[in-house]
Amino acid sequence: MFLLLLLLSHPLSARTLSYTALHAMPKSVEKDYYIWRYLSTKKATKREAEKLIHQAKRVNTKLATAYRKKTGHRPPRVHHRTTKKPATAAQKAAWKRKQAALKAVQTASHPWKVWIGLDDLGLQVYVFNHIGAKGRKRLDHTVPAQLYTNLTVQSAFNTSIRLIRRERLPHWTRALLNHPAKVHRLT
Repeated sequence: MFLLLLLLSHPLSARTLSYTALHAMPKSVEKDYYIWRYLSTKKATKREAEKLIHQAKRVNTKLATAYRKKTGHRPPRVHHRTTKKPATAAQKAAWKRKQAALKAVQTASHPWKVWIGLDDLGLQVYVFNHIGAKGRKRLDHTVPAQLYTNLTVQSAFNTSIRLIRRERLPHWTRALLNHPAKVHRLT
């Protein structure tokens, strides 16, 4: 009986970390939970709350409510800066090649011949997807079954299918009746 009273009198709550321990933790959902627990205590100050809210990974409703009760203000929006890596020389060259092919097809008097003459299937799909609705109308010719089958191997051709159906290109719509490649990556 005594043991039962001893167990019931012991608080069964989770631990609350100190401000310095919270400050040292990496950003995570766990840290957000402990920040919420800390802000819900009486020992947390307004100044500490203002510093800790910027260390949260994601400010959810409970955390925002605890912050508002402590400071009297809404939590500030936390903007995480993403550092974009500069393009490599190979990526720049590939982009220039794609843009040159796109410009060549757009400015050609017979764009279908220029488009068929492109040596890379991925490049053909890129040009088809990025040439615009008027350009795709100019590329609406009878599509050989083998070309269609080869194009279906490219994952970007999924976008092409949506464009063909949305813009109702008659020759390309007929080509959709052909069989895709057996190793196609359509998802």
